[in-house]
Amino acid sequence: LTGWKFSGLQLAENMFYNCSDLFTIIMSNSDSGTINTIITELPTNSETGSSTVIIQAPDVNLDNVNTSKENVIVTNEAFTTIVKYRYTDSLNTMPVFNENFIYIDSIEYEDDGTLIKTIKSVQKPTTMSFYSDNGATDSSGLLEIIEMNIDDLNTVSNLFRDCINLVSVNASNWNIGNKNDLSYMFANTNITELDLSTWDISNVTNINNMFSDCINLQK
Repeated sequence: LTGWKFSGLQLAENMFYNCSDLFTIIMSNSDSGTINTIITELPTNSETGSSTVIIQAPDVNLDNVNTSKENVIVTNEAFTTIVKYRYTDSLNTMPVFNENFIYIDSIEYEDDGTLIKTIKSVQKPTTMSFYSDNGATDSSGLLEIIEMNIDDLNTVSNLFRDCINLVSVNASNWNIGNKNDLSYMFANTNITELDLSTWDISNVTNINNMFSDCINLQK
């Protein structure tokens, strides 16, 4: 809905009727009144079972926008990459995020039969891990971390624990300065080499078993 600006609108009832899969509305070059109208007409979760809708308005002043509707996120932020990774053809190789974290994803199919998934969001997760002791994700399918944003994670403990086929992690530009617990971070992976030379570990208090059972780690 880029460029939409209502001035004499009188009727908008059921504008988004039965749009249960609606995920993102882009409203750049709009105004707060028009955005509020759109928010009012969006169905609630209880009405349709729809998921949260993100209204992305990068150049609109949101001071007068209604941001209280439970299933609507209004933001000036653009979608950025949270994690990009290579994996085998497993339907359940997904990081576990904190509840209510909203994202979009895309998949590239490689010639060697592997897949690359990119997860983007206008939010930053506070919880993200490929380790799961309850079957929520198939950690054995993970092969490579190409890019990952860990800035707002409360902890990186167990981040890749038991990802037994993980061979490569691009972690050289990670911000570790606000992290305390690195325990079991890479435990029981197949990583052979890691560049952690730029990490600021001055606030780290726990590195128990950080590289335990990394039998192929050489450098």
